[in-house]
Amino acid sequence: MTQEQRDRVSKSLLGNTRKKGKITSEEQKRKLSASMKGKNTFKRTDETRKNMSKSAKESYRHGREVSGGLCKWYTLSDGQKVQGTYEQLFGEFLIANGIAFKSHTGKLPYTLNNEQHTYLPDFYLIDIDLYVEIKSAYTLSMSDEKLCAILDSGHSVAILTEVELREMNHGKRQFERNLHSPI
Repeated sequence: MTQEQRDRVSKSLLGNTRKKGKITSEEQKRKLSASMKGKNTFKRTDETRKNMSKSAKESYRHGREVSGGLCKWYTLSDGQKVQGTYEQLFGEFLIANGIAFKSHTGKLPYTLNNEQHTYLPDFYLIDIDLYVEIKSAYTLSMSDEKLCAILDSGHSVAILTEVELREMNHGKRQFERNLHSPI
């Protein structure tokens, strides 16, 4: 990315940080996404990706906490840890409504492109035996193939975006309707 492009992106995002409680408009998100197409600033070779994956799997196997991505980890009021503010909102909602759950628990095997993988779900709702994945609409569009492979493996997974998270404010009944119709 050139300095001019960085400056344009910085200027377009001024005043729109979540820390200030403001949400970037859909138009700004679309423009930013379009400007970044094909410009992956994190150049990783296939070998690097495989080594990172192997290291993370080994750490997970030995019970160490595996962190990845760019999201911050938060501790919920019941002591469970979640990654990112969407997961934090969902976790606190579950606690407030007395819904039994575990966060970042379990490993679900799935196959993608004839290779075995392991999916680490965001939440497991104990009483209804359902895994829940929290995604922004943007990351959902980028992980379509992976999520389809997970669902094709027969796992019961509901996928919630920020739209459904906002709907939680409209009552537990609406939320439960959304949960019982997994994608």
